[in-house]
Amino acid sequence: WLARLLERIAAAFPLLAPEIEVDITPNLTKALIERRLDLAFLLGPVLHPEMRNINLATYGLEWIASRSLKLAREPIPLSEIARWPIITYLPSTRPYIAISEMLAEEKIMHGRLYASASISTMIPMILDGAGIGAIPSALVAAELRARKLRVLRVKNAPLPPLHYTASYPVRAASFVVPKVAELARHIAAAQGGDKDK
Repeated sequence: WLARLLERIAAAFPLLAPEIEVDITPNLTKALIERRLDLAFLLGPVLHPEMRNINLATYGLEWIASRSLKLAREPIPLSEIARWPIITYLPSTRPYIAISEMLAEEKIMHGRLYASASISTMIPMILDGAGIGAIPSALVAAELRARKLRVLRVKNAPLPPLHYTASYPVRAASFVVPKVAELARHIAAAQGGDKDK
């Protein structure tokens, strides 16, 4: 939806030249707080008194596996999932922390988490059977329809949803910032932004 947002920005604010920076949520949050960024689309909300957050989308996080993996009958115990590496987001993220806590609560010491900031790296690893993914199913909808991947029912291991926000300082650098955040909200809503289970 970024391309659509850029088109709408160009139409509404023809003199505005956005600079796009791609990074992980903790770095984007820090840059916002330090006022090095005017606006960020990230896993939010940013919990800071000087920040405003506009909800964009919520995506349910799912256990995803290649159909080539030989797994136990569903619902699958977390101990069975942990026989393979778990492919998910970086250690500073909510998904990684939630999975680490689940493994610790179940006293599963052999669990390995393969962390990446790149979805384009995670998806081929999951497709190749290098591990079991903990990612939104919306990101692999085509692979699920093609029956290359499947969503797993895992016993007593619900994953937290991912909440994306447009976040910016309350005292924005320009009147344009909140307007761009609202444009993003409208575009996300038009694309069915709430994919939570």
